[in-house]
Amino acid sequence: MLSPKYRRLLARAQSIPDLDNVASLSVDVLTSESTWMGPYGFSKALVRRAAEILAVDGRLKHKSVRVNVTCPGWVCTDMGGDQAPVEVAEGAQHVLQDALDPESSATGSYVCFCYKNYDAEHLRAWEEKHGKREEEK
Repeated sequence: MLSPKYRRLLARAQSIPDLDNVASLSVDVLTSESTWMGPYGFSKALVRRAAEILAVDGRLKHKSVRVNVTCPGWVCTDMGGDQAPVEVAEGAQHVLQDALDPESSATGSYVCFCYKNYDAEHLRAWEEKHGKREEEK
């Protein structure tokens, strides 16, 4: 979902200091029109690229460090709001499950886990919490 220009910018970053330079861009240039994601979404792309870089870093591979990035979904927090279908405990479980699962990724690789928010289970949970959405009544 990232614009081609900013996708290339991140792909050219080959180290964490390179990403620091990208991250120092003014928020004024990181608009939704330029990045297609806006500053918040772009920060997520920076984290993902950092994980890719760290996953192949020889110092970490030598120590058998795995690199996983987890998006726990739209979580019912102050930021996510009470409309979010994923409860805090479930979002935290996603993060821990991926970090602690020895099969989730191999040393020296990078894995990104993103959890859906609108599968049948989460829609039921949302409806139990908030009732049916207006368009379904």
